[in-house]
Amino acid sequence: MELKVENEEDLWHLSFILEIGDLIKMKSFRTSSVGKEKVPCVLKLRVEKISYEGKRIRTTGKILEGPEKVEAGYHTFNIEENSFFLLWKENWKKYQKDRIKKAIKDKKYKILACLIEKEDVSFYVITEMGIKFVGEKESEIPGKMFKGDKSENEFFGEVIASLKSIESDKIILAGPGFEKENLARVIKDKEKELKNKIFVQNTSVTGKTGVTEIIKRGAIEKIVKESRISSEINLVEKFLELLSKNKEVSYGLKEVQRAIVLGAVKDLLISENKIREKGVITLMGSAEKNRAEIHIIHVDHDSGRQLESLGGIAAILRFKI
Repeated sequence: MELKVENEEDLWHLSFILEIGDLIKMKSFRTSSVGKEKVPCVLKLRVEKISYEGKRIRTTGKILEGPEKVEAGYHTFNIEENSFFLLWKENWKKYQKDRIKKAIKDKKYKILACLIEKEDVSFYVITEMGIKFVGEKESEIPGKMFKGDKSENEFFGEVIASLKSIESDKIILAGPGFEKENLARVIKDKEKELKNKIFVQNTSVTGKTGVTEIIKRGAIEKIVKESRISSEINLVEKFLELLSKNKEVSYGLKEVQRAIVLGAVKDLLISENKIREKGVITLMGSAEKNRAEIHIIHVDHDSGRQLESLGGIAAILRFKI
């Protein structure tokens, strides 16, 4: 495949696609074998080491092709935004091709979740890459805030200033009490810049668990037609519900292997921390041959961590075995 990285989300998707043994060809700089200075050249290497560092992916391997004027041996590519390269695999897995198609098709989004209860507020940014905590505020108001109270207005002013300072496409105001409605009212009355970005969502708690609750209640899907995080949470929740009823599910490497051999696996759920283990790579290959859909579940939400606690391998079955 010919691939161009356009943004950090592309890098994040790519970090789950690159594997040891892949071949990469791209432009880089390499020490000249004559003058010993760094010169631009096109190299091809076989990947032996991969390191994802957020704003770049470092791939190291032995040079297979390159101009004679540069030193042979090992080289490291820094794949960053605007990098263009060729990627070969011995076997392109369906979930890898699907992930690339999804990265091309998906509309990028950045949603700011503002979790507020009484005098405390925290901010989280939700993107396709996950959930990121970006700050919190605490009011010095004693007791409950009442509408019209000067201190309340000052506190809401600070919160609104934070909402303006954090880049986002949409803002979700959430929490268990009435403060989110009070804040929304102030924004709609006084903040033309923000009022069209605001959504209000009830949650029973605040903090990161509250963000997960926002997603479970479908707030993200109301804003974004298809969300990686919400689809993952829904899949894990479906698995856990079937498990609690002793229905069509299986988990653990050996049990899921057996289900795959029997052709029973409809959806295979793999934790992101498992996908490069040899046994799991073999498992995914068998699952594809038996028409199972493979879903990589990330651990940036509570449901992903629940799957991880069960061993990181689970399946929703076509029939009970």
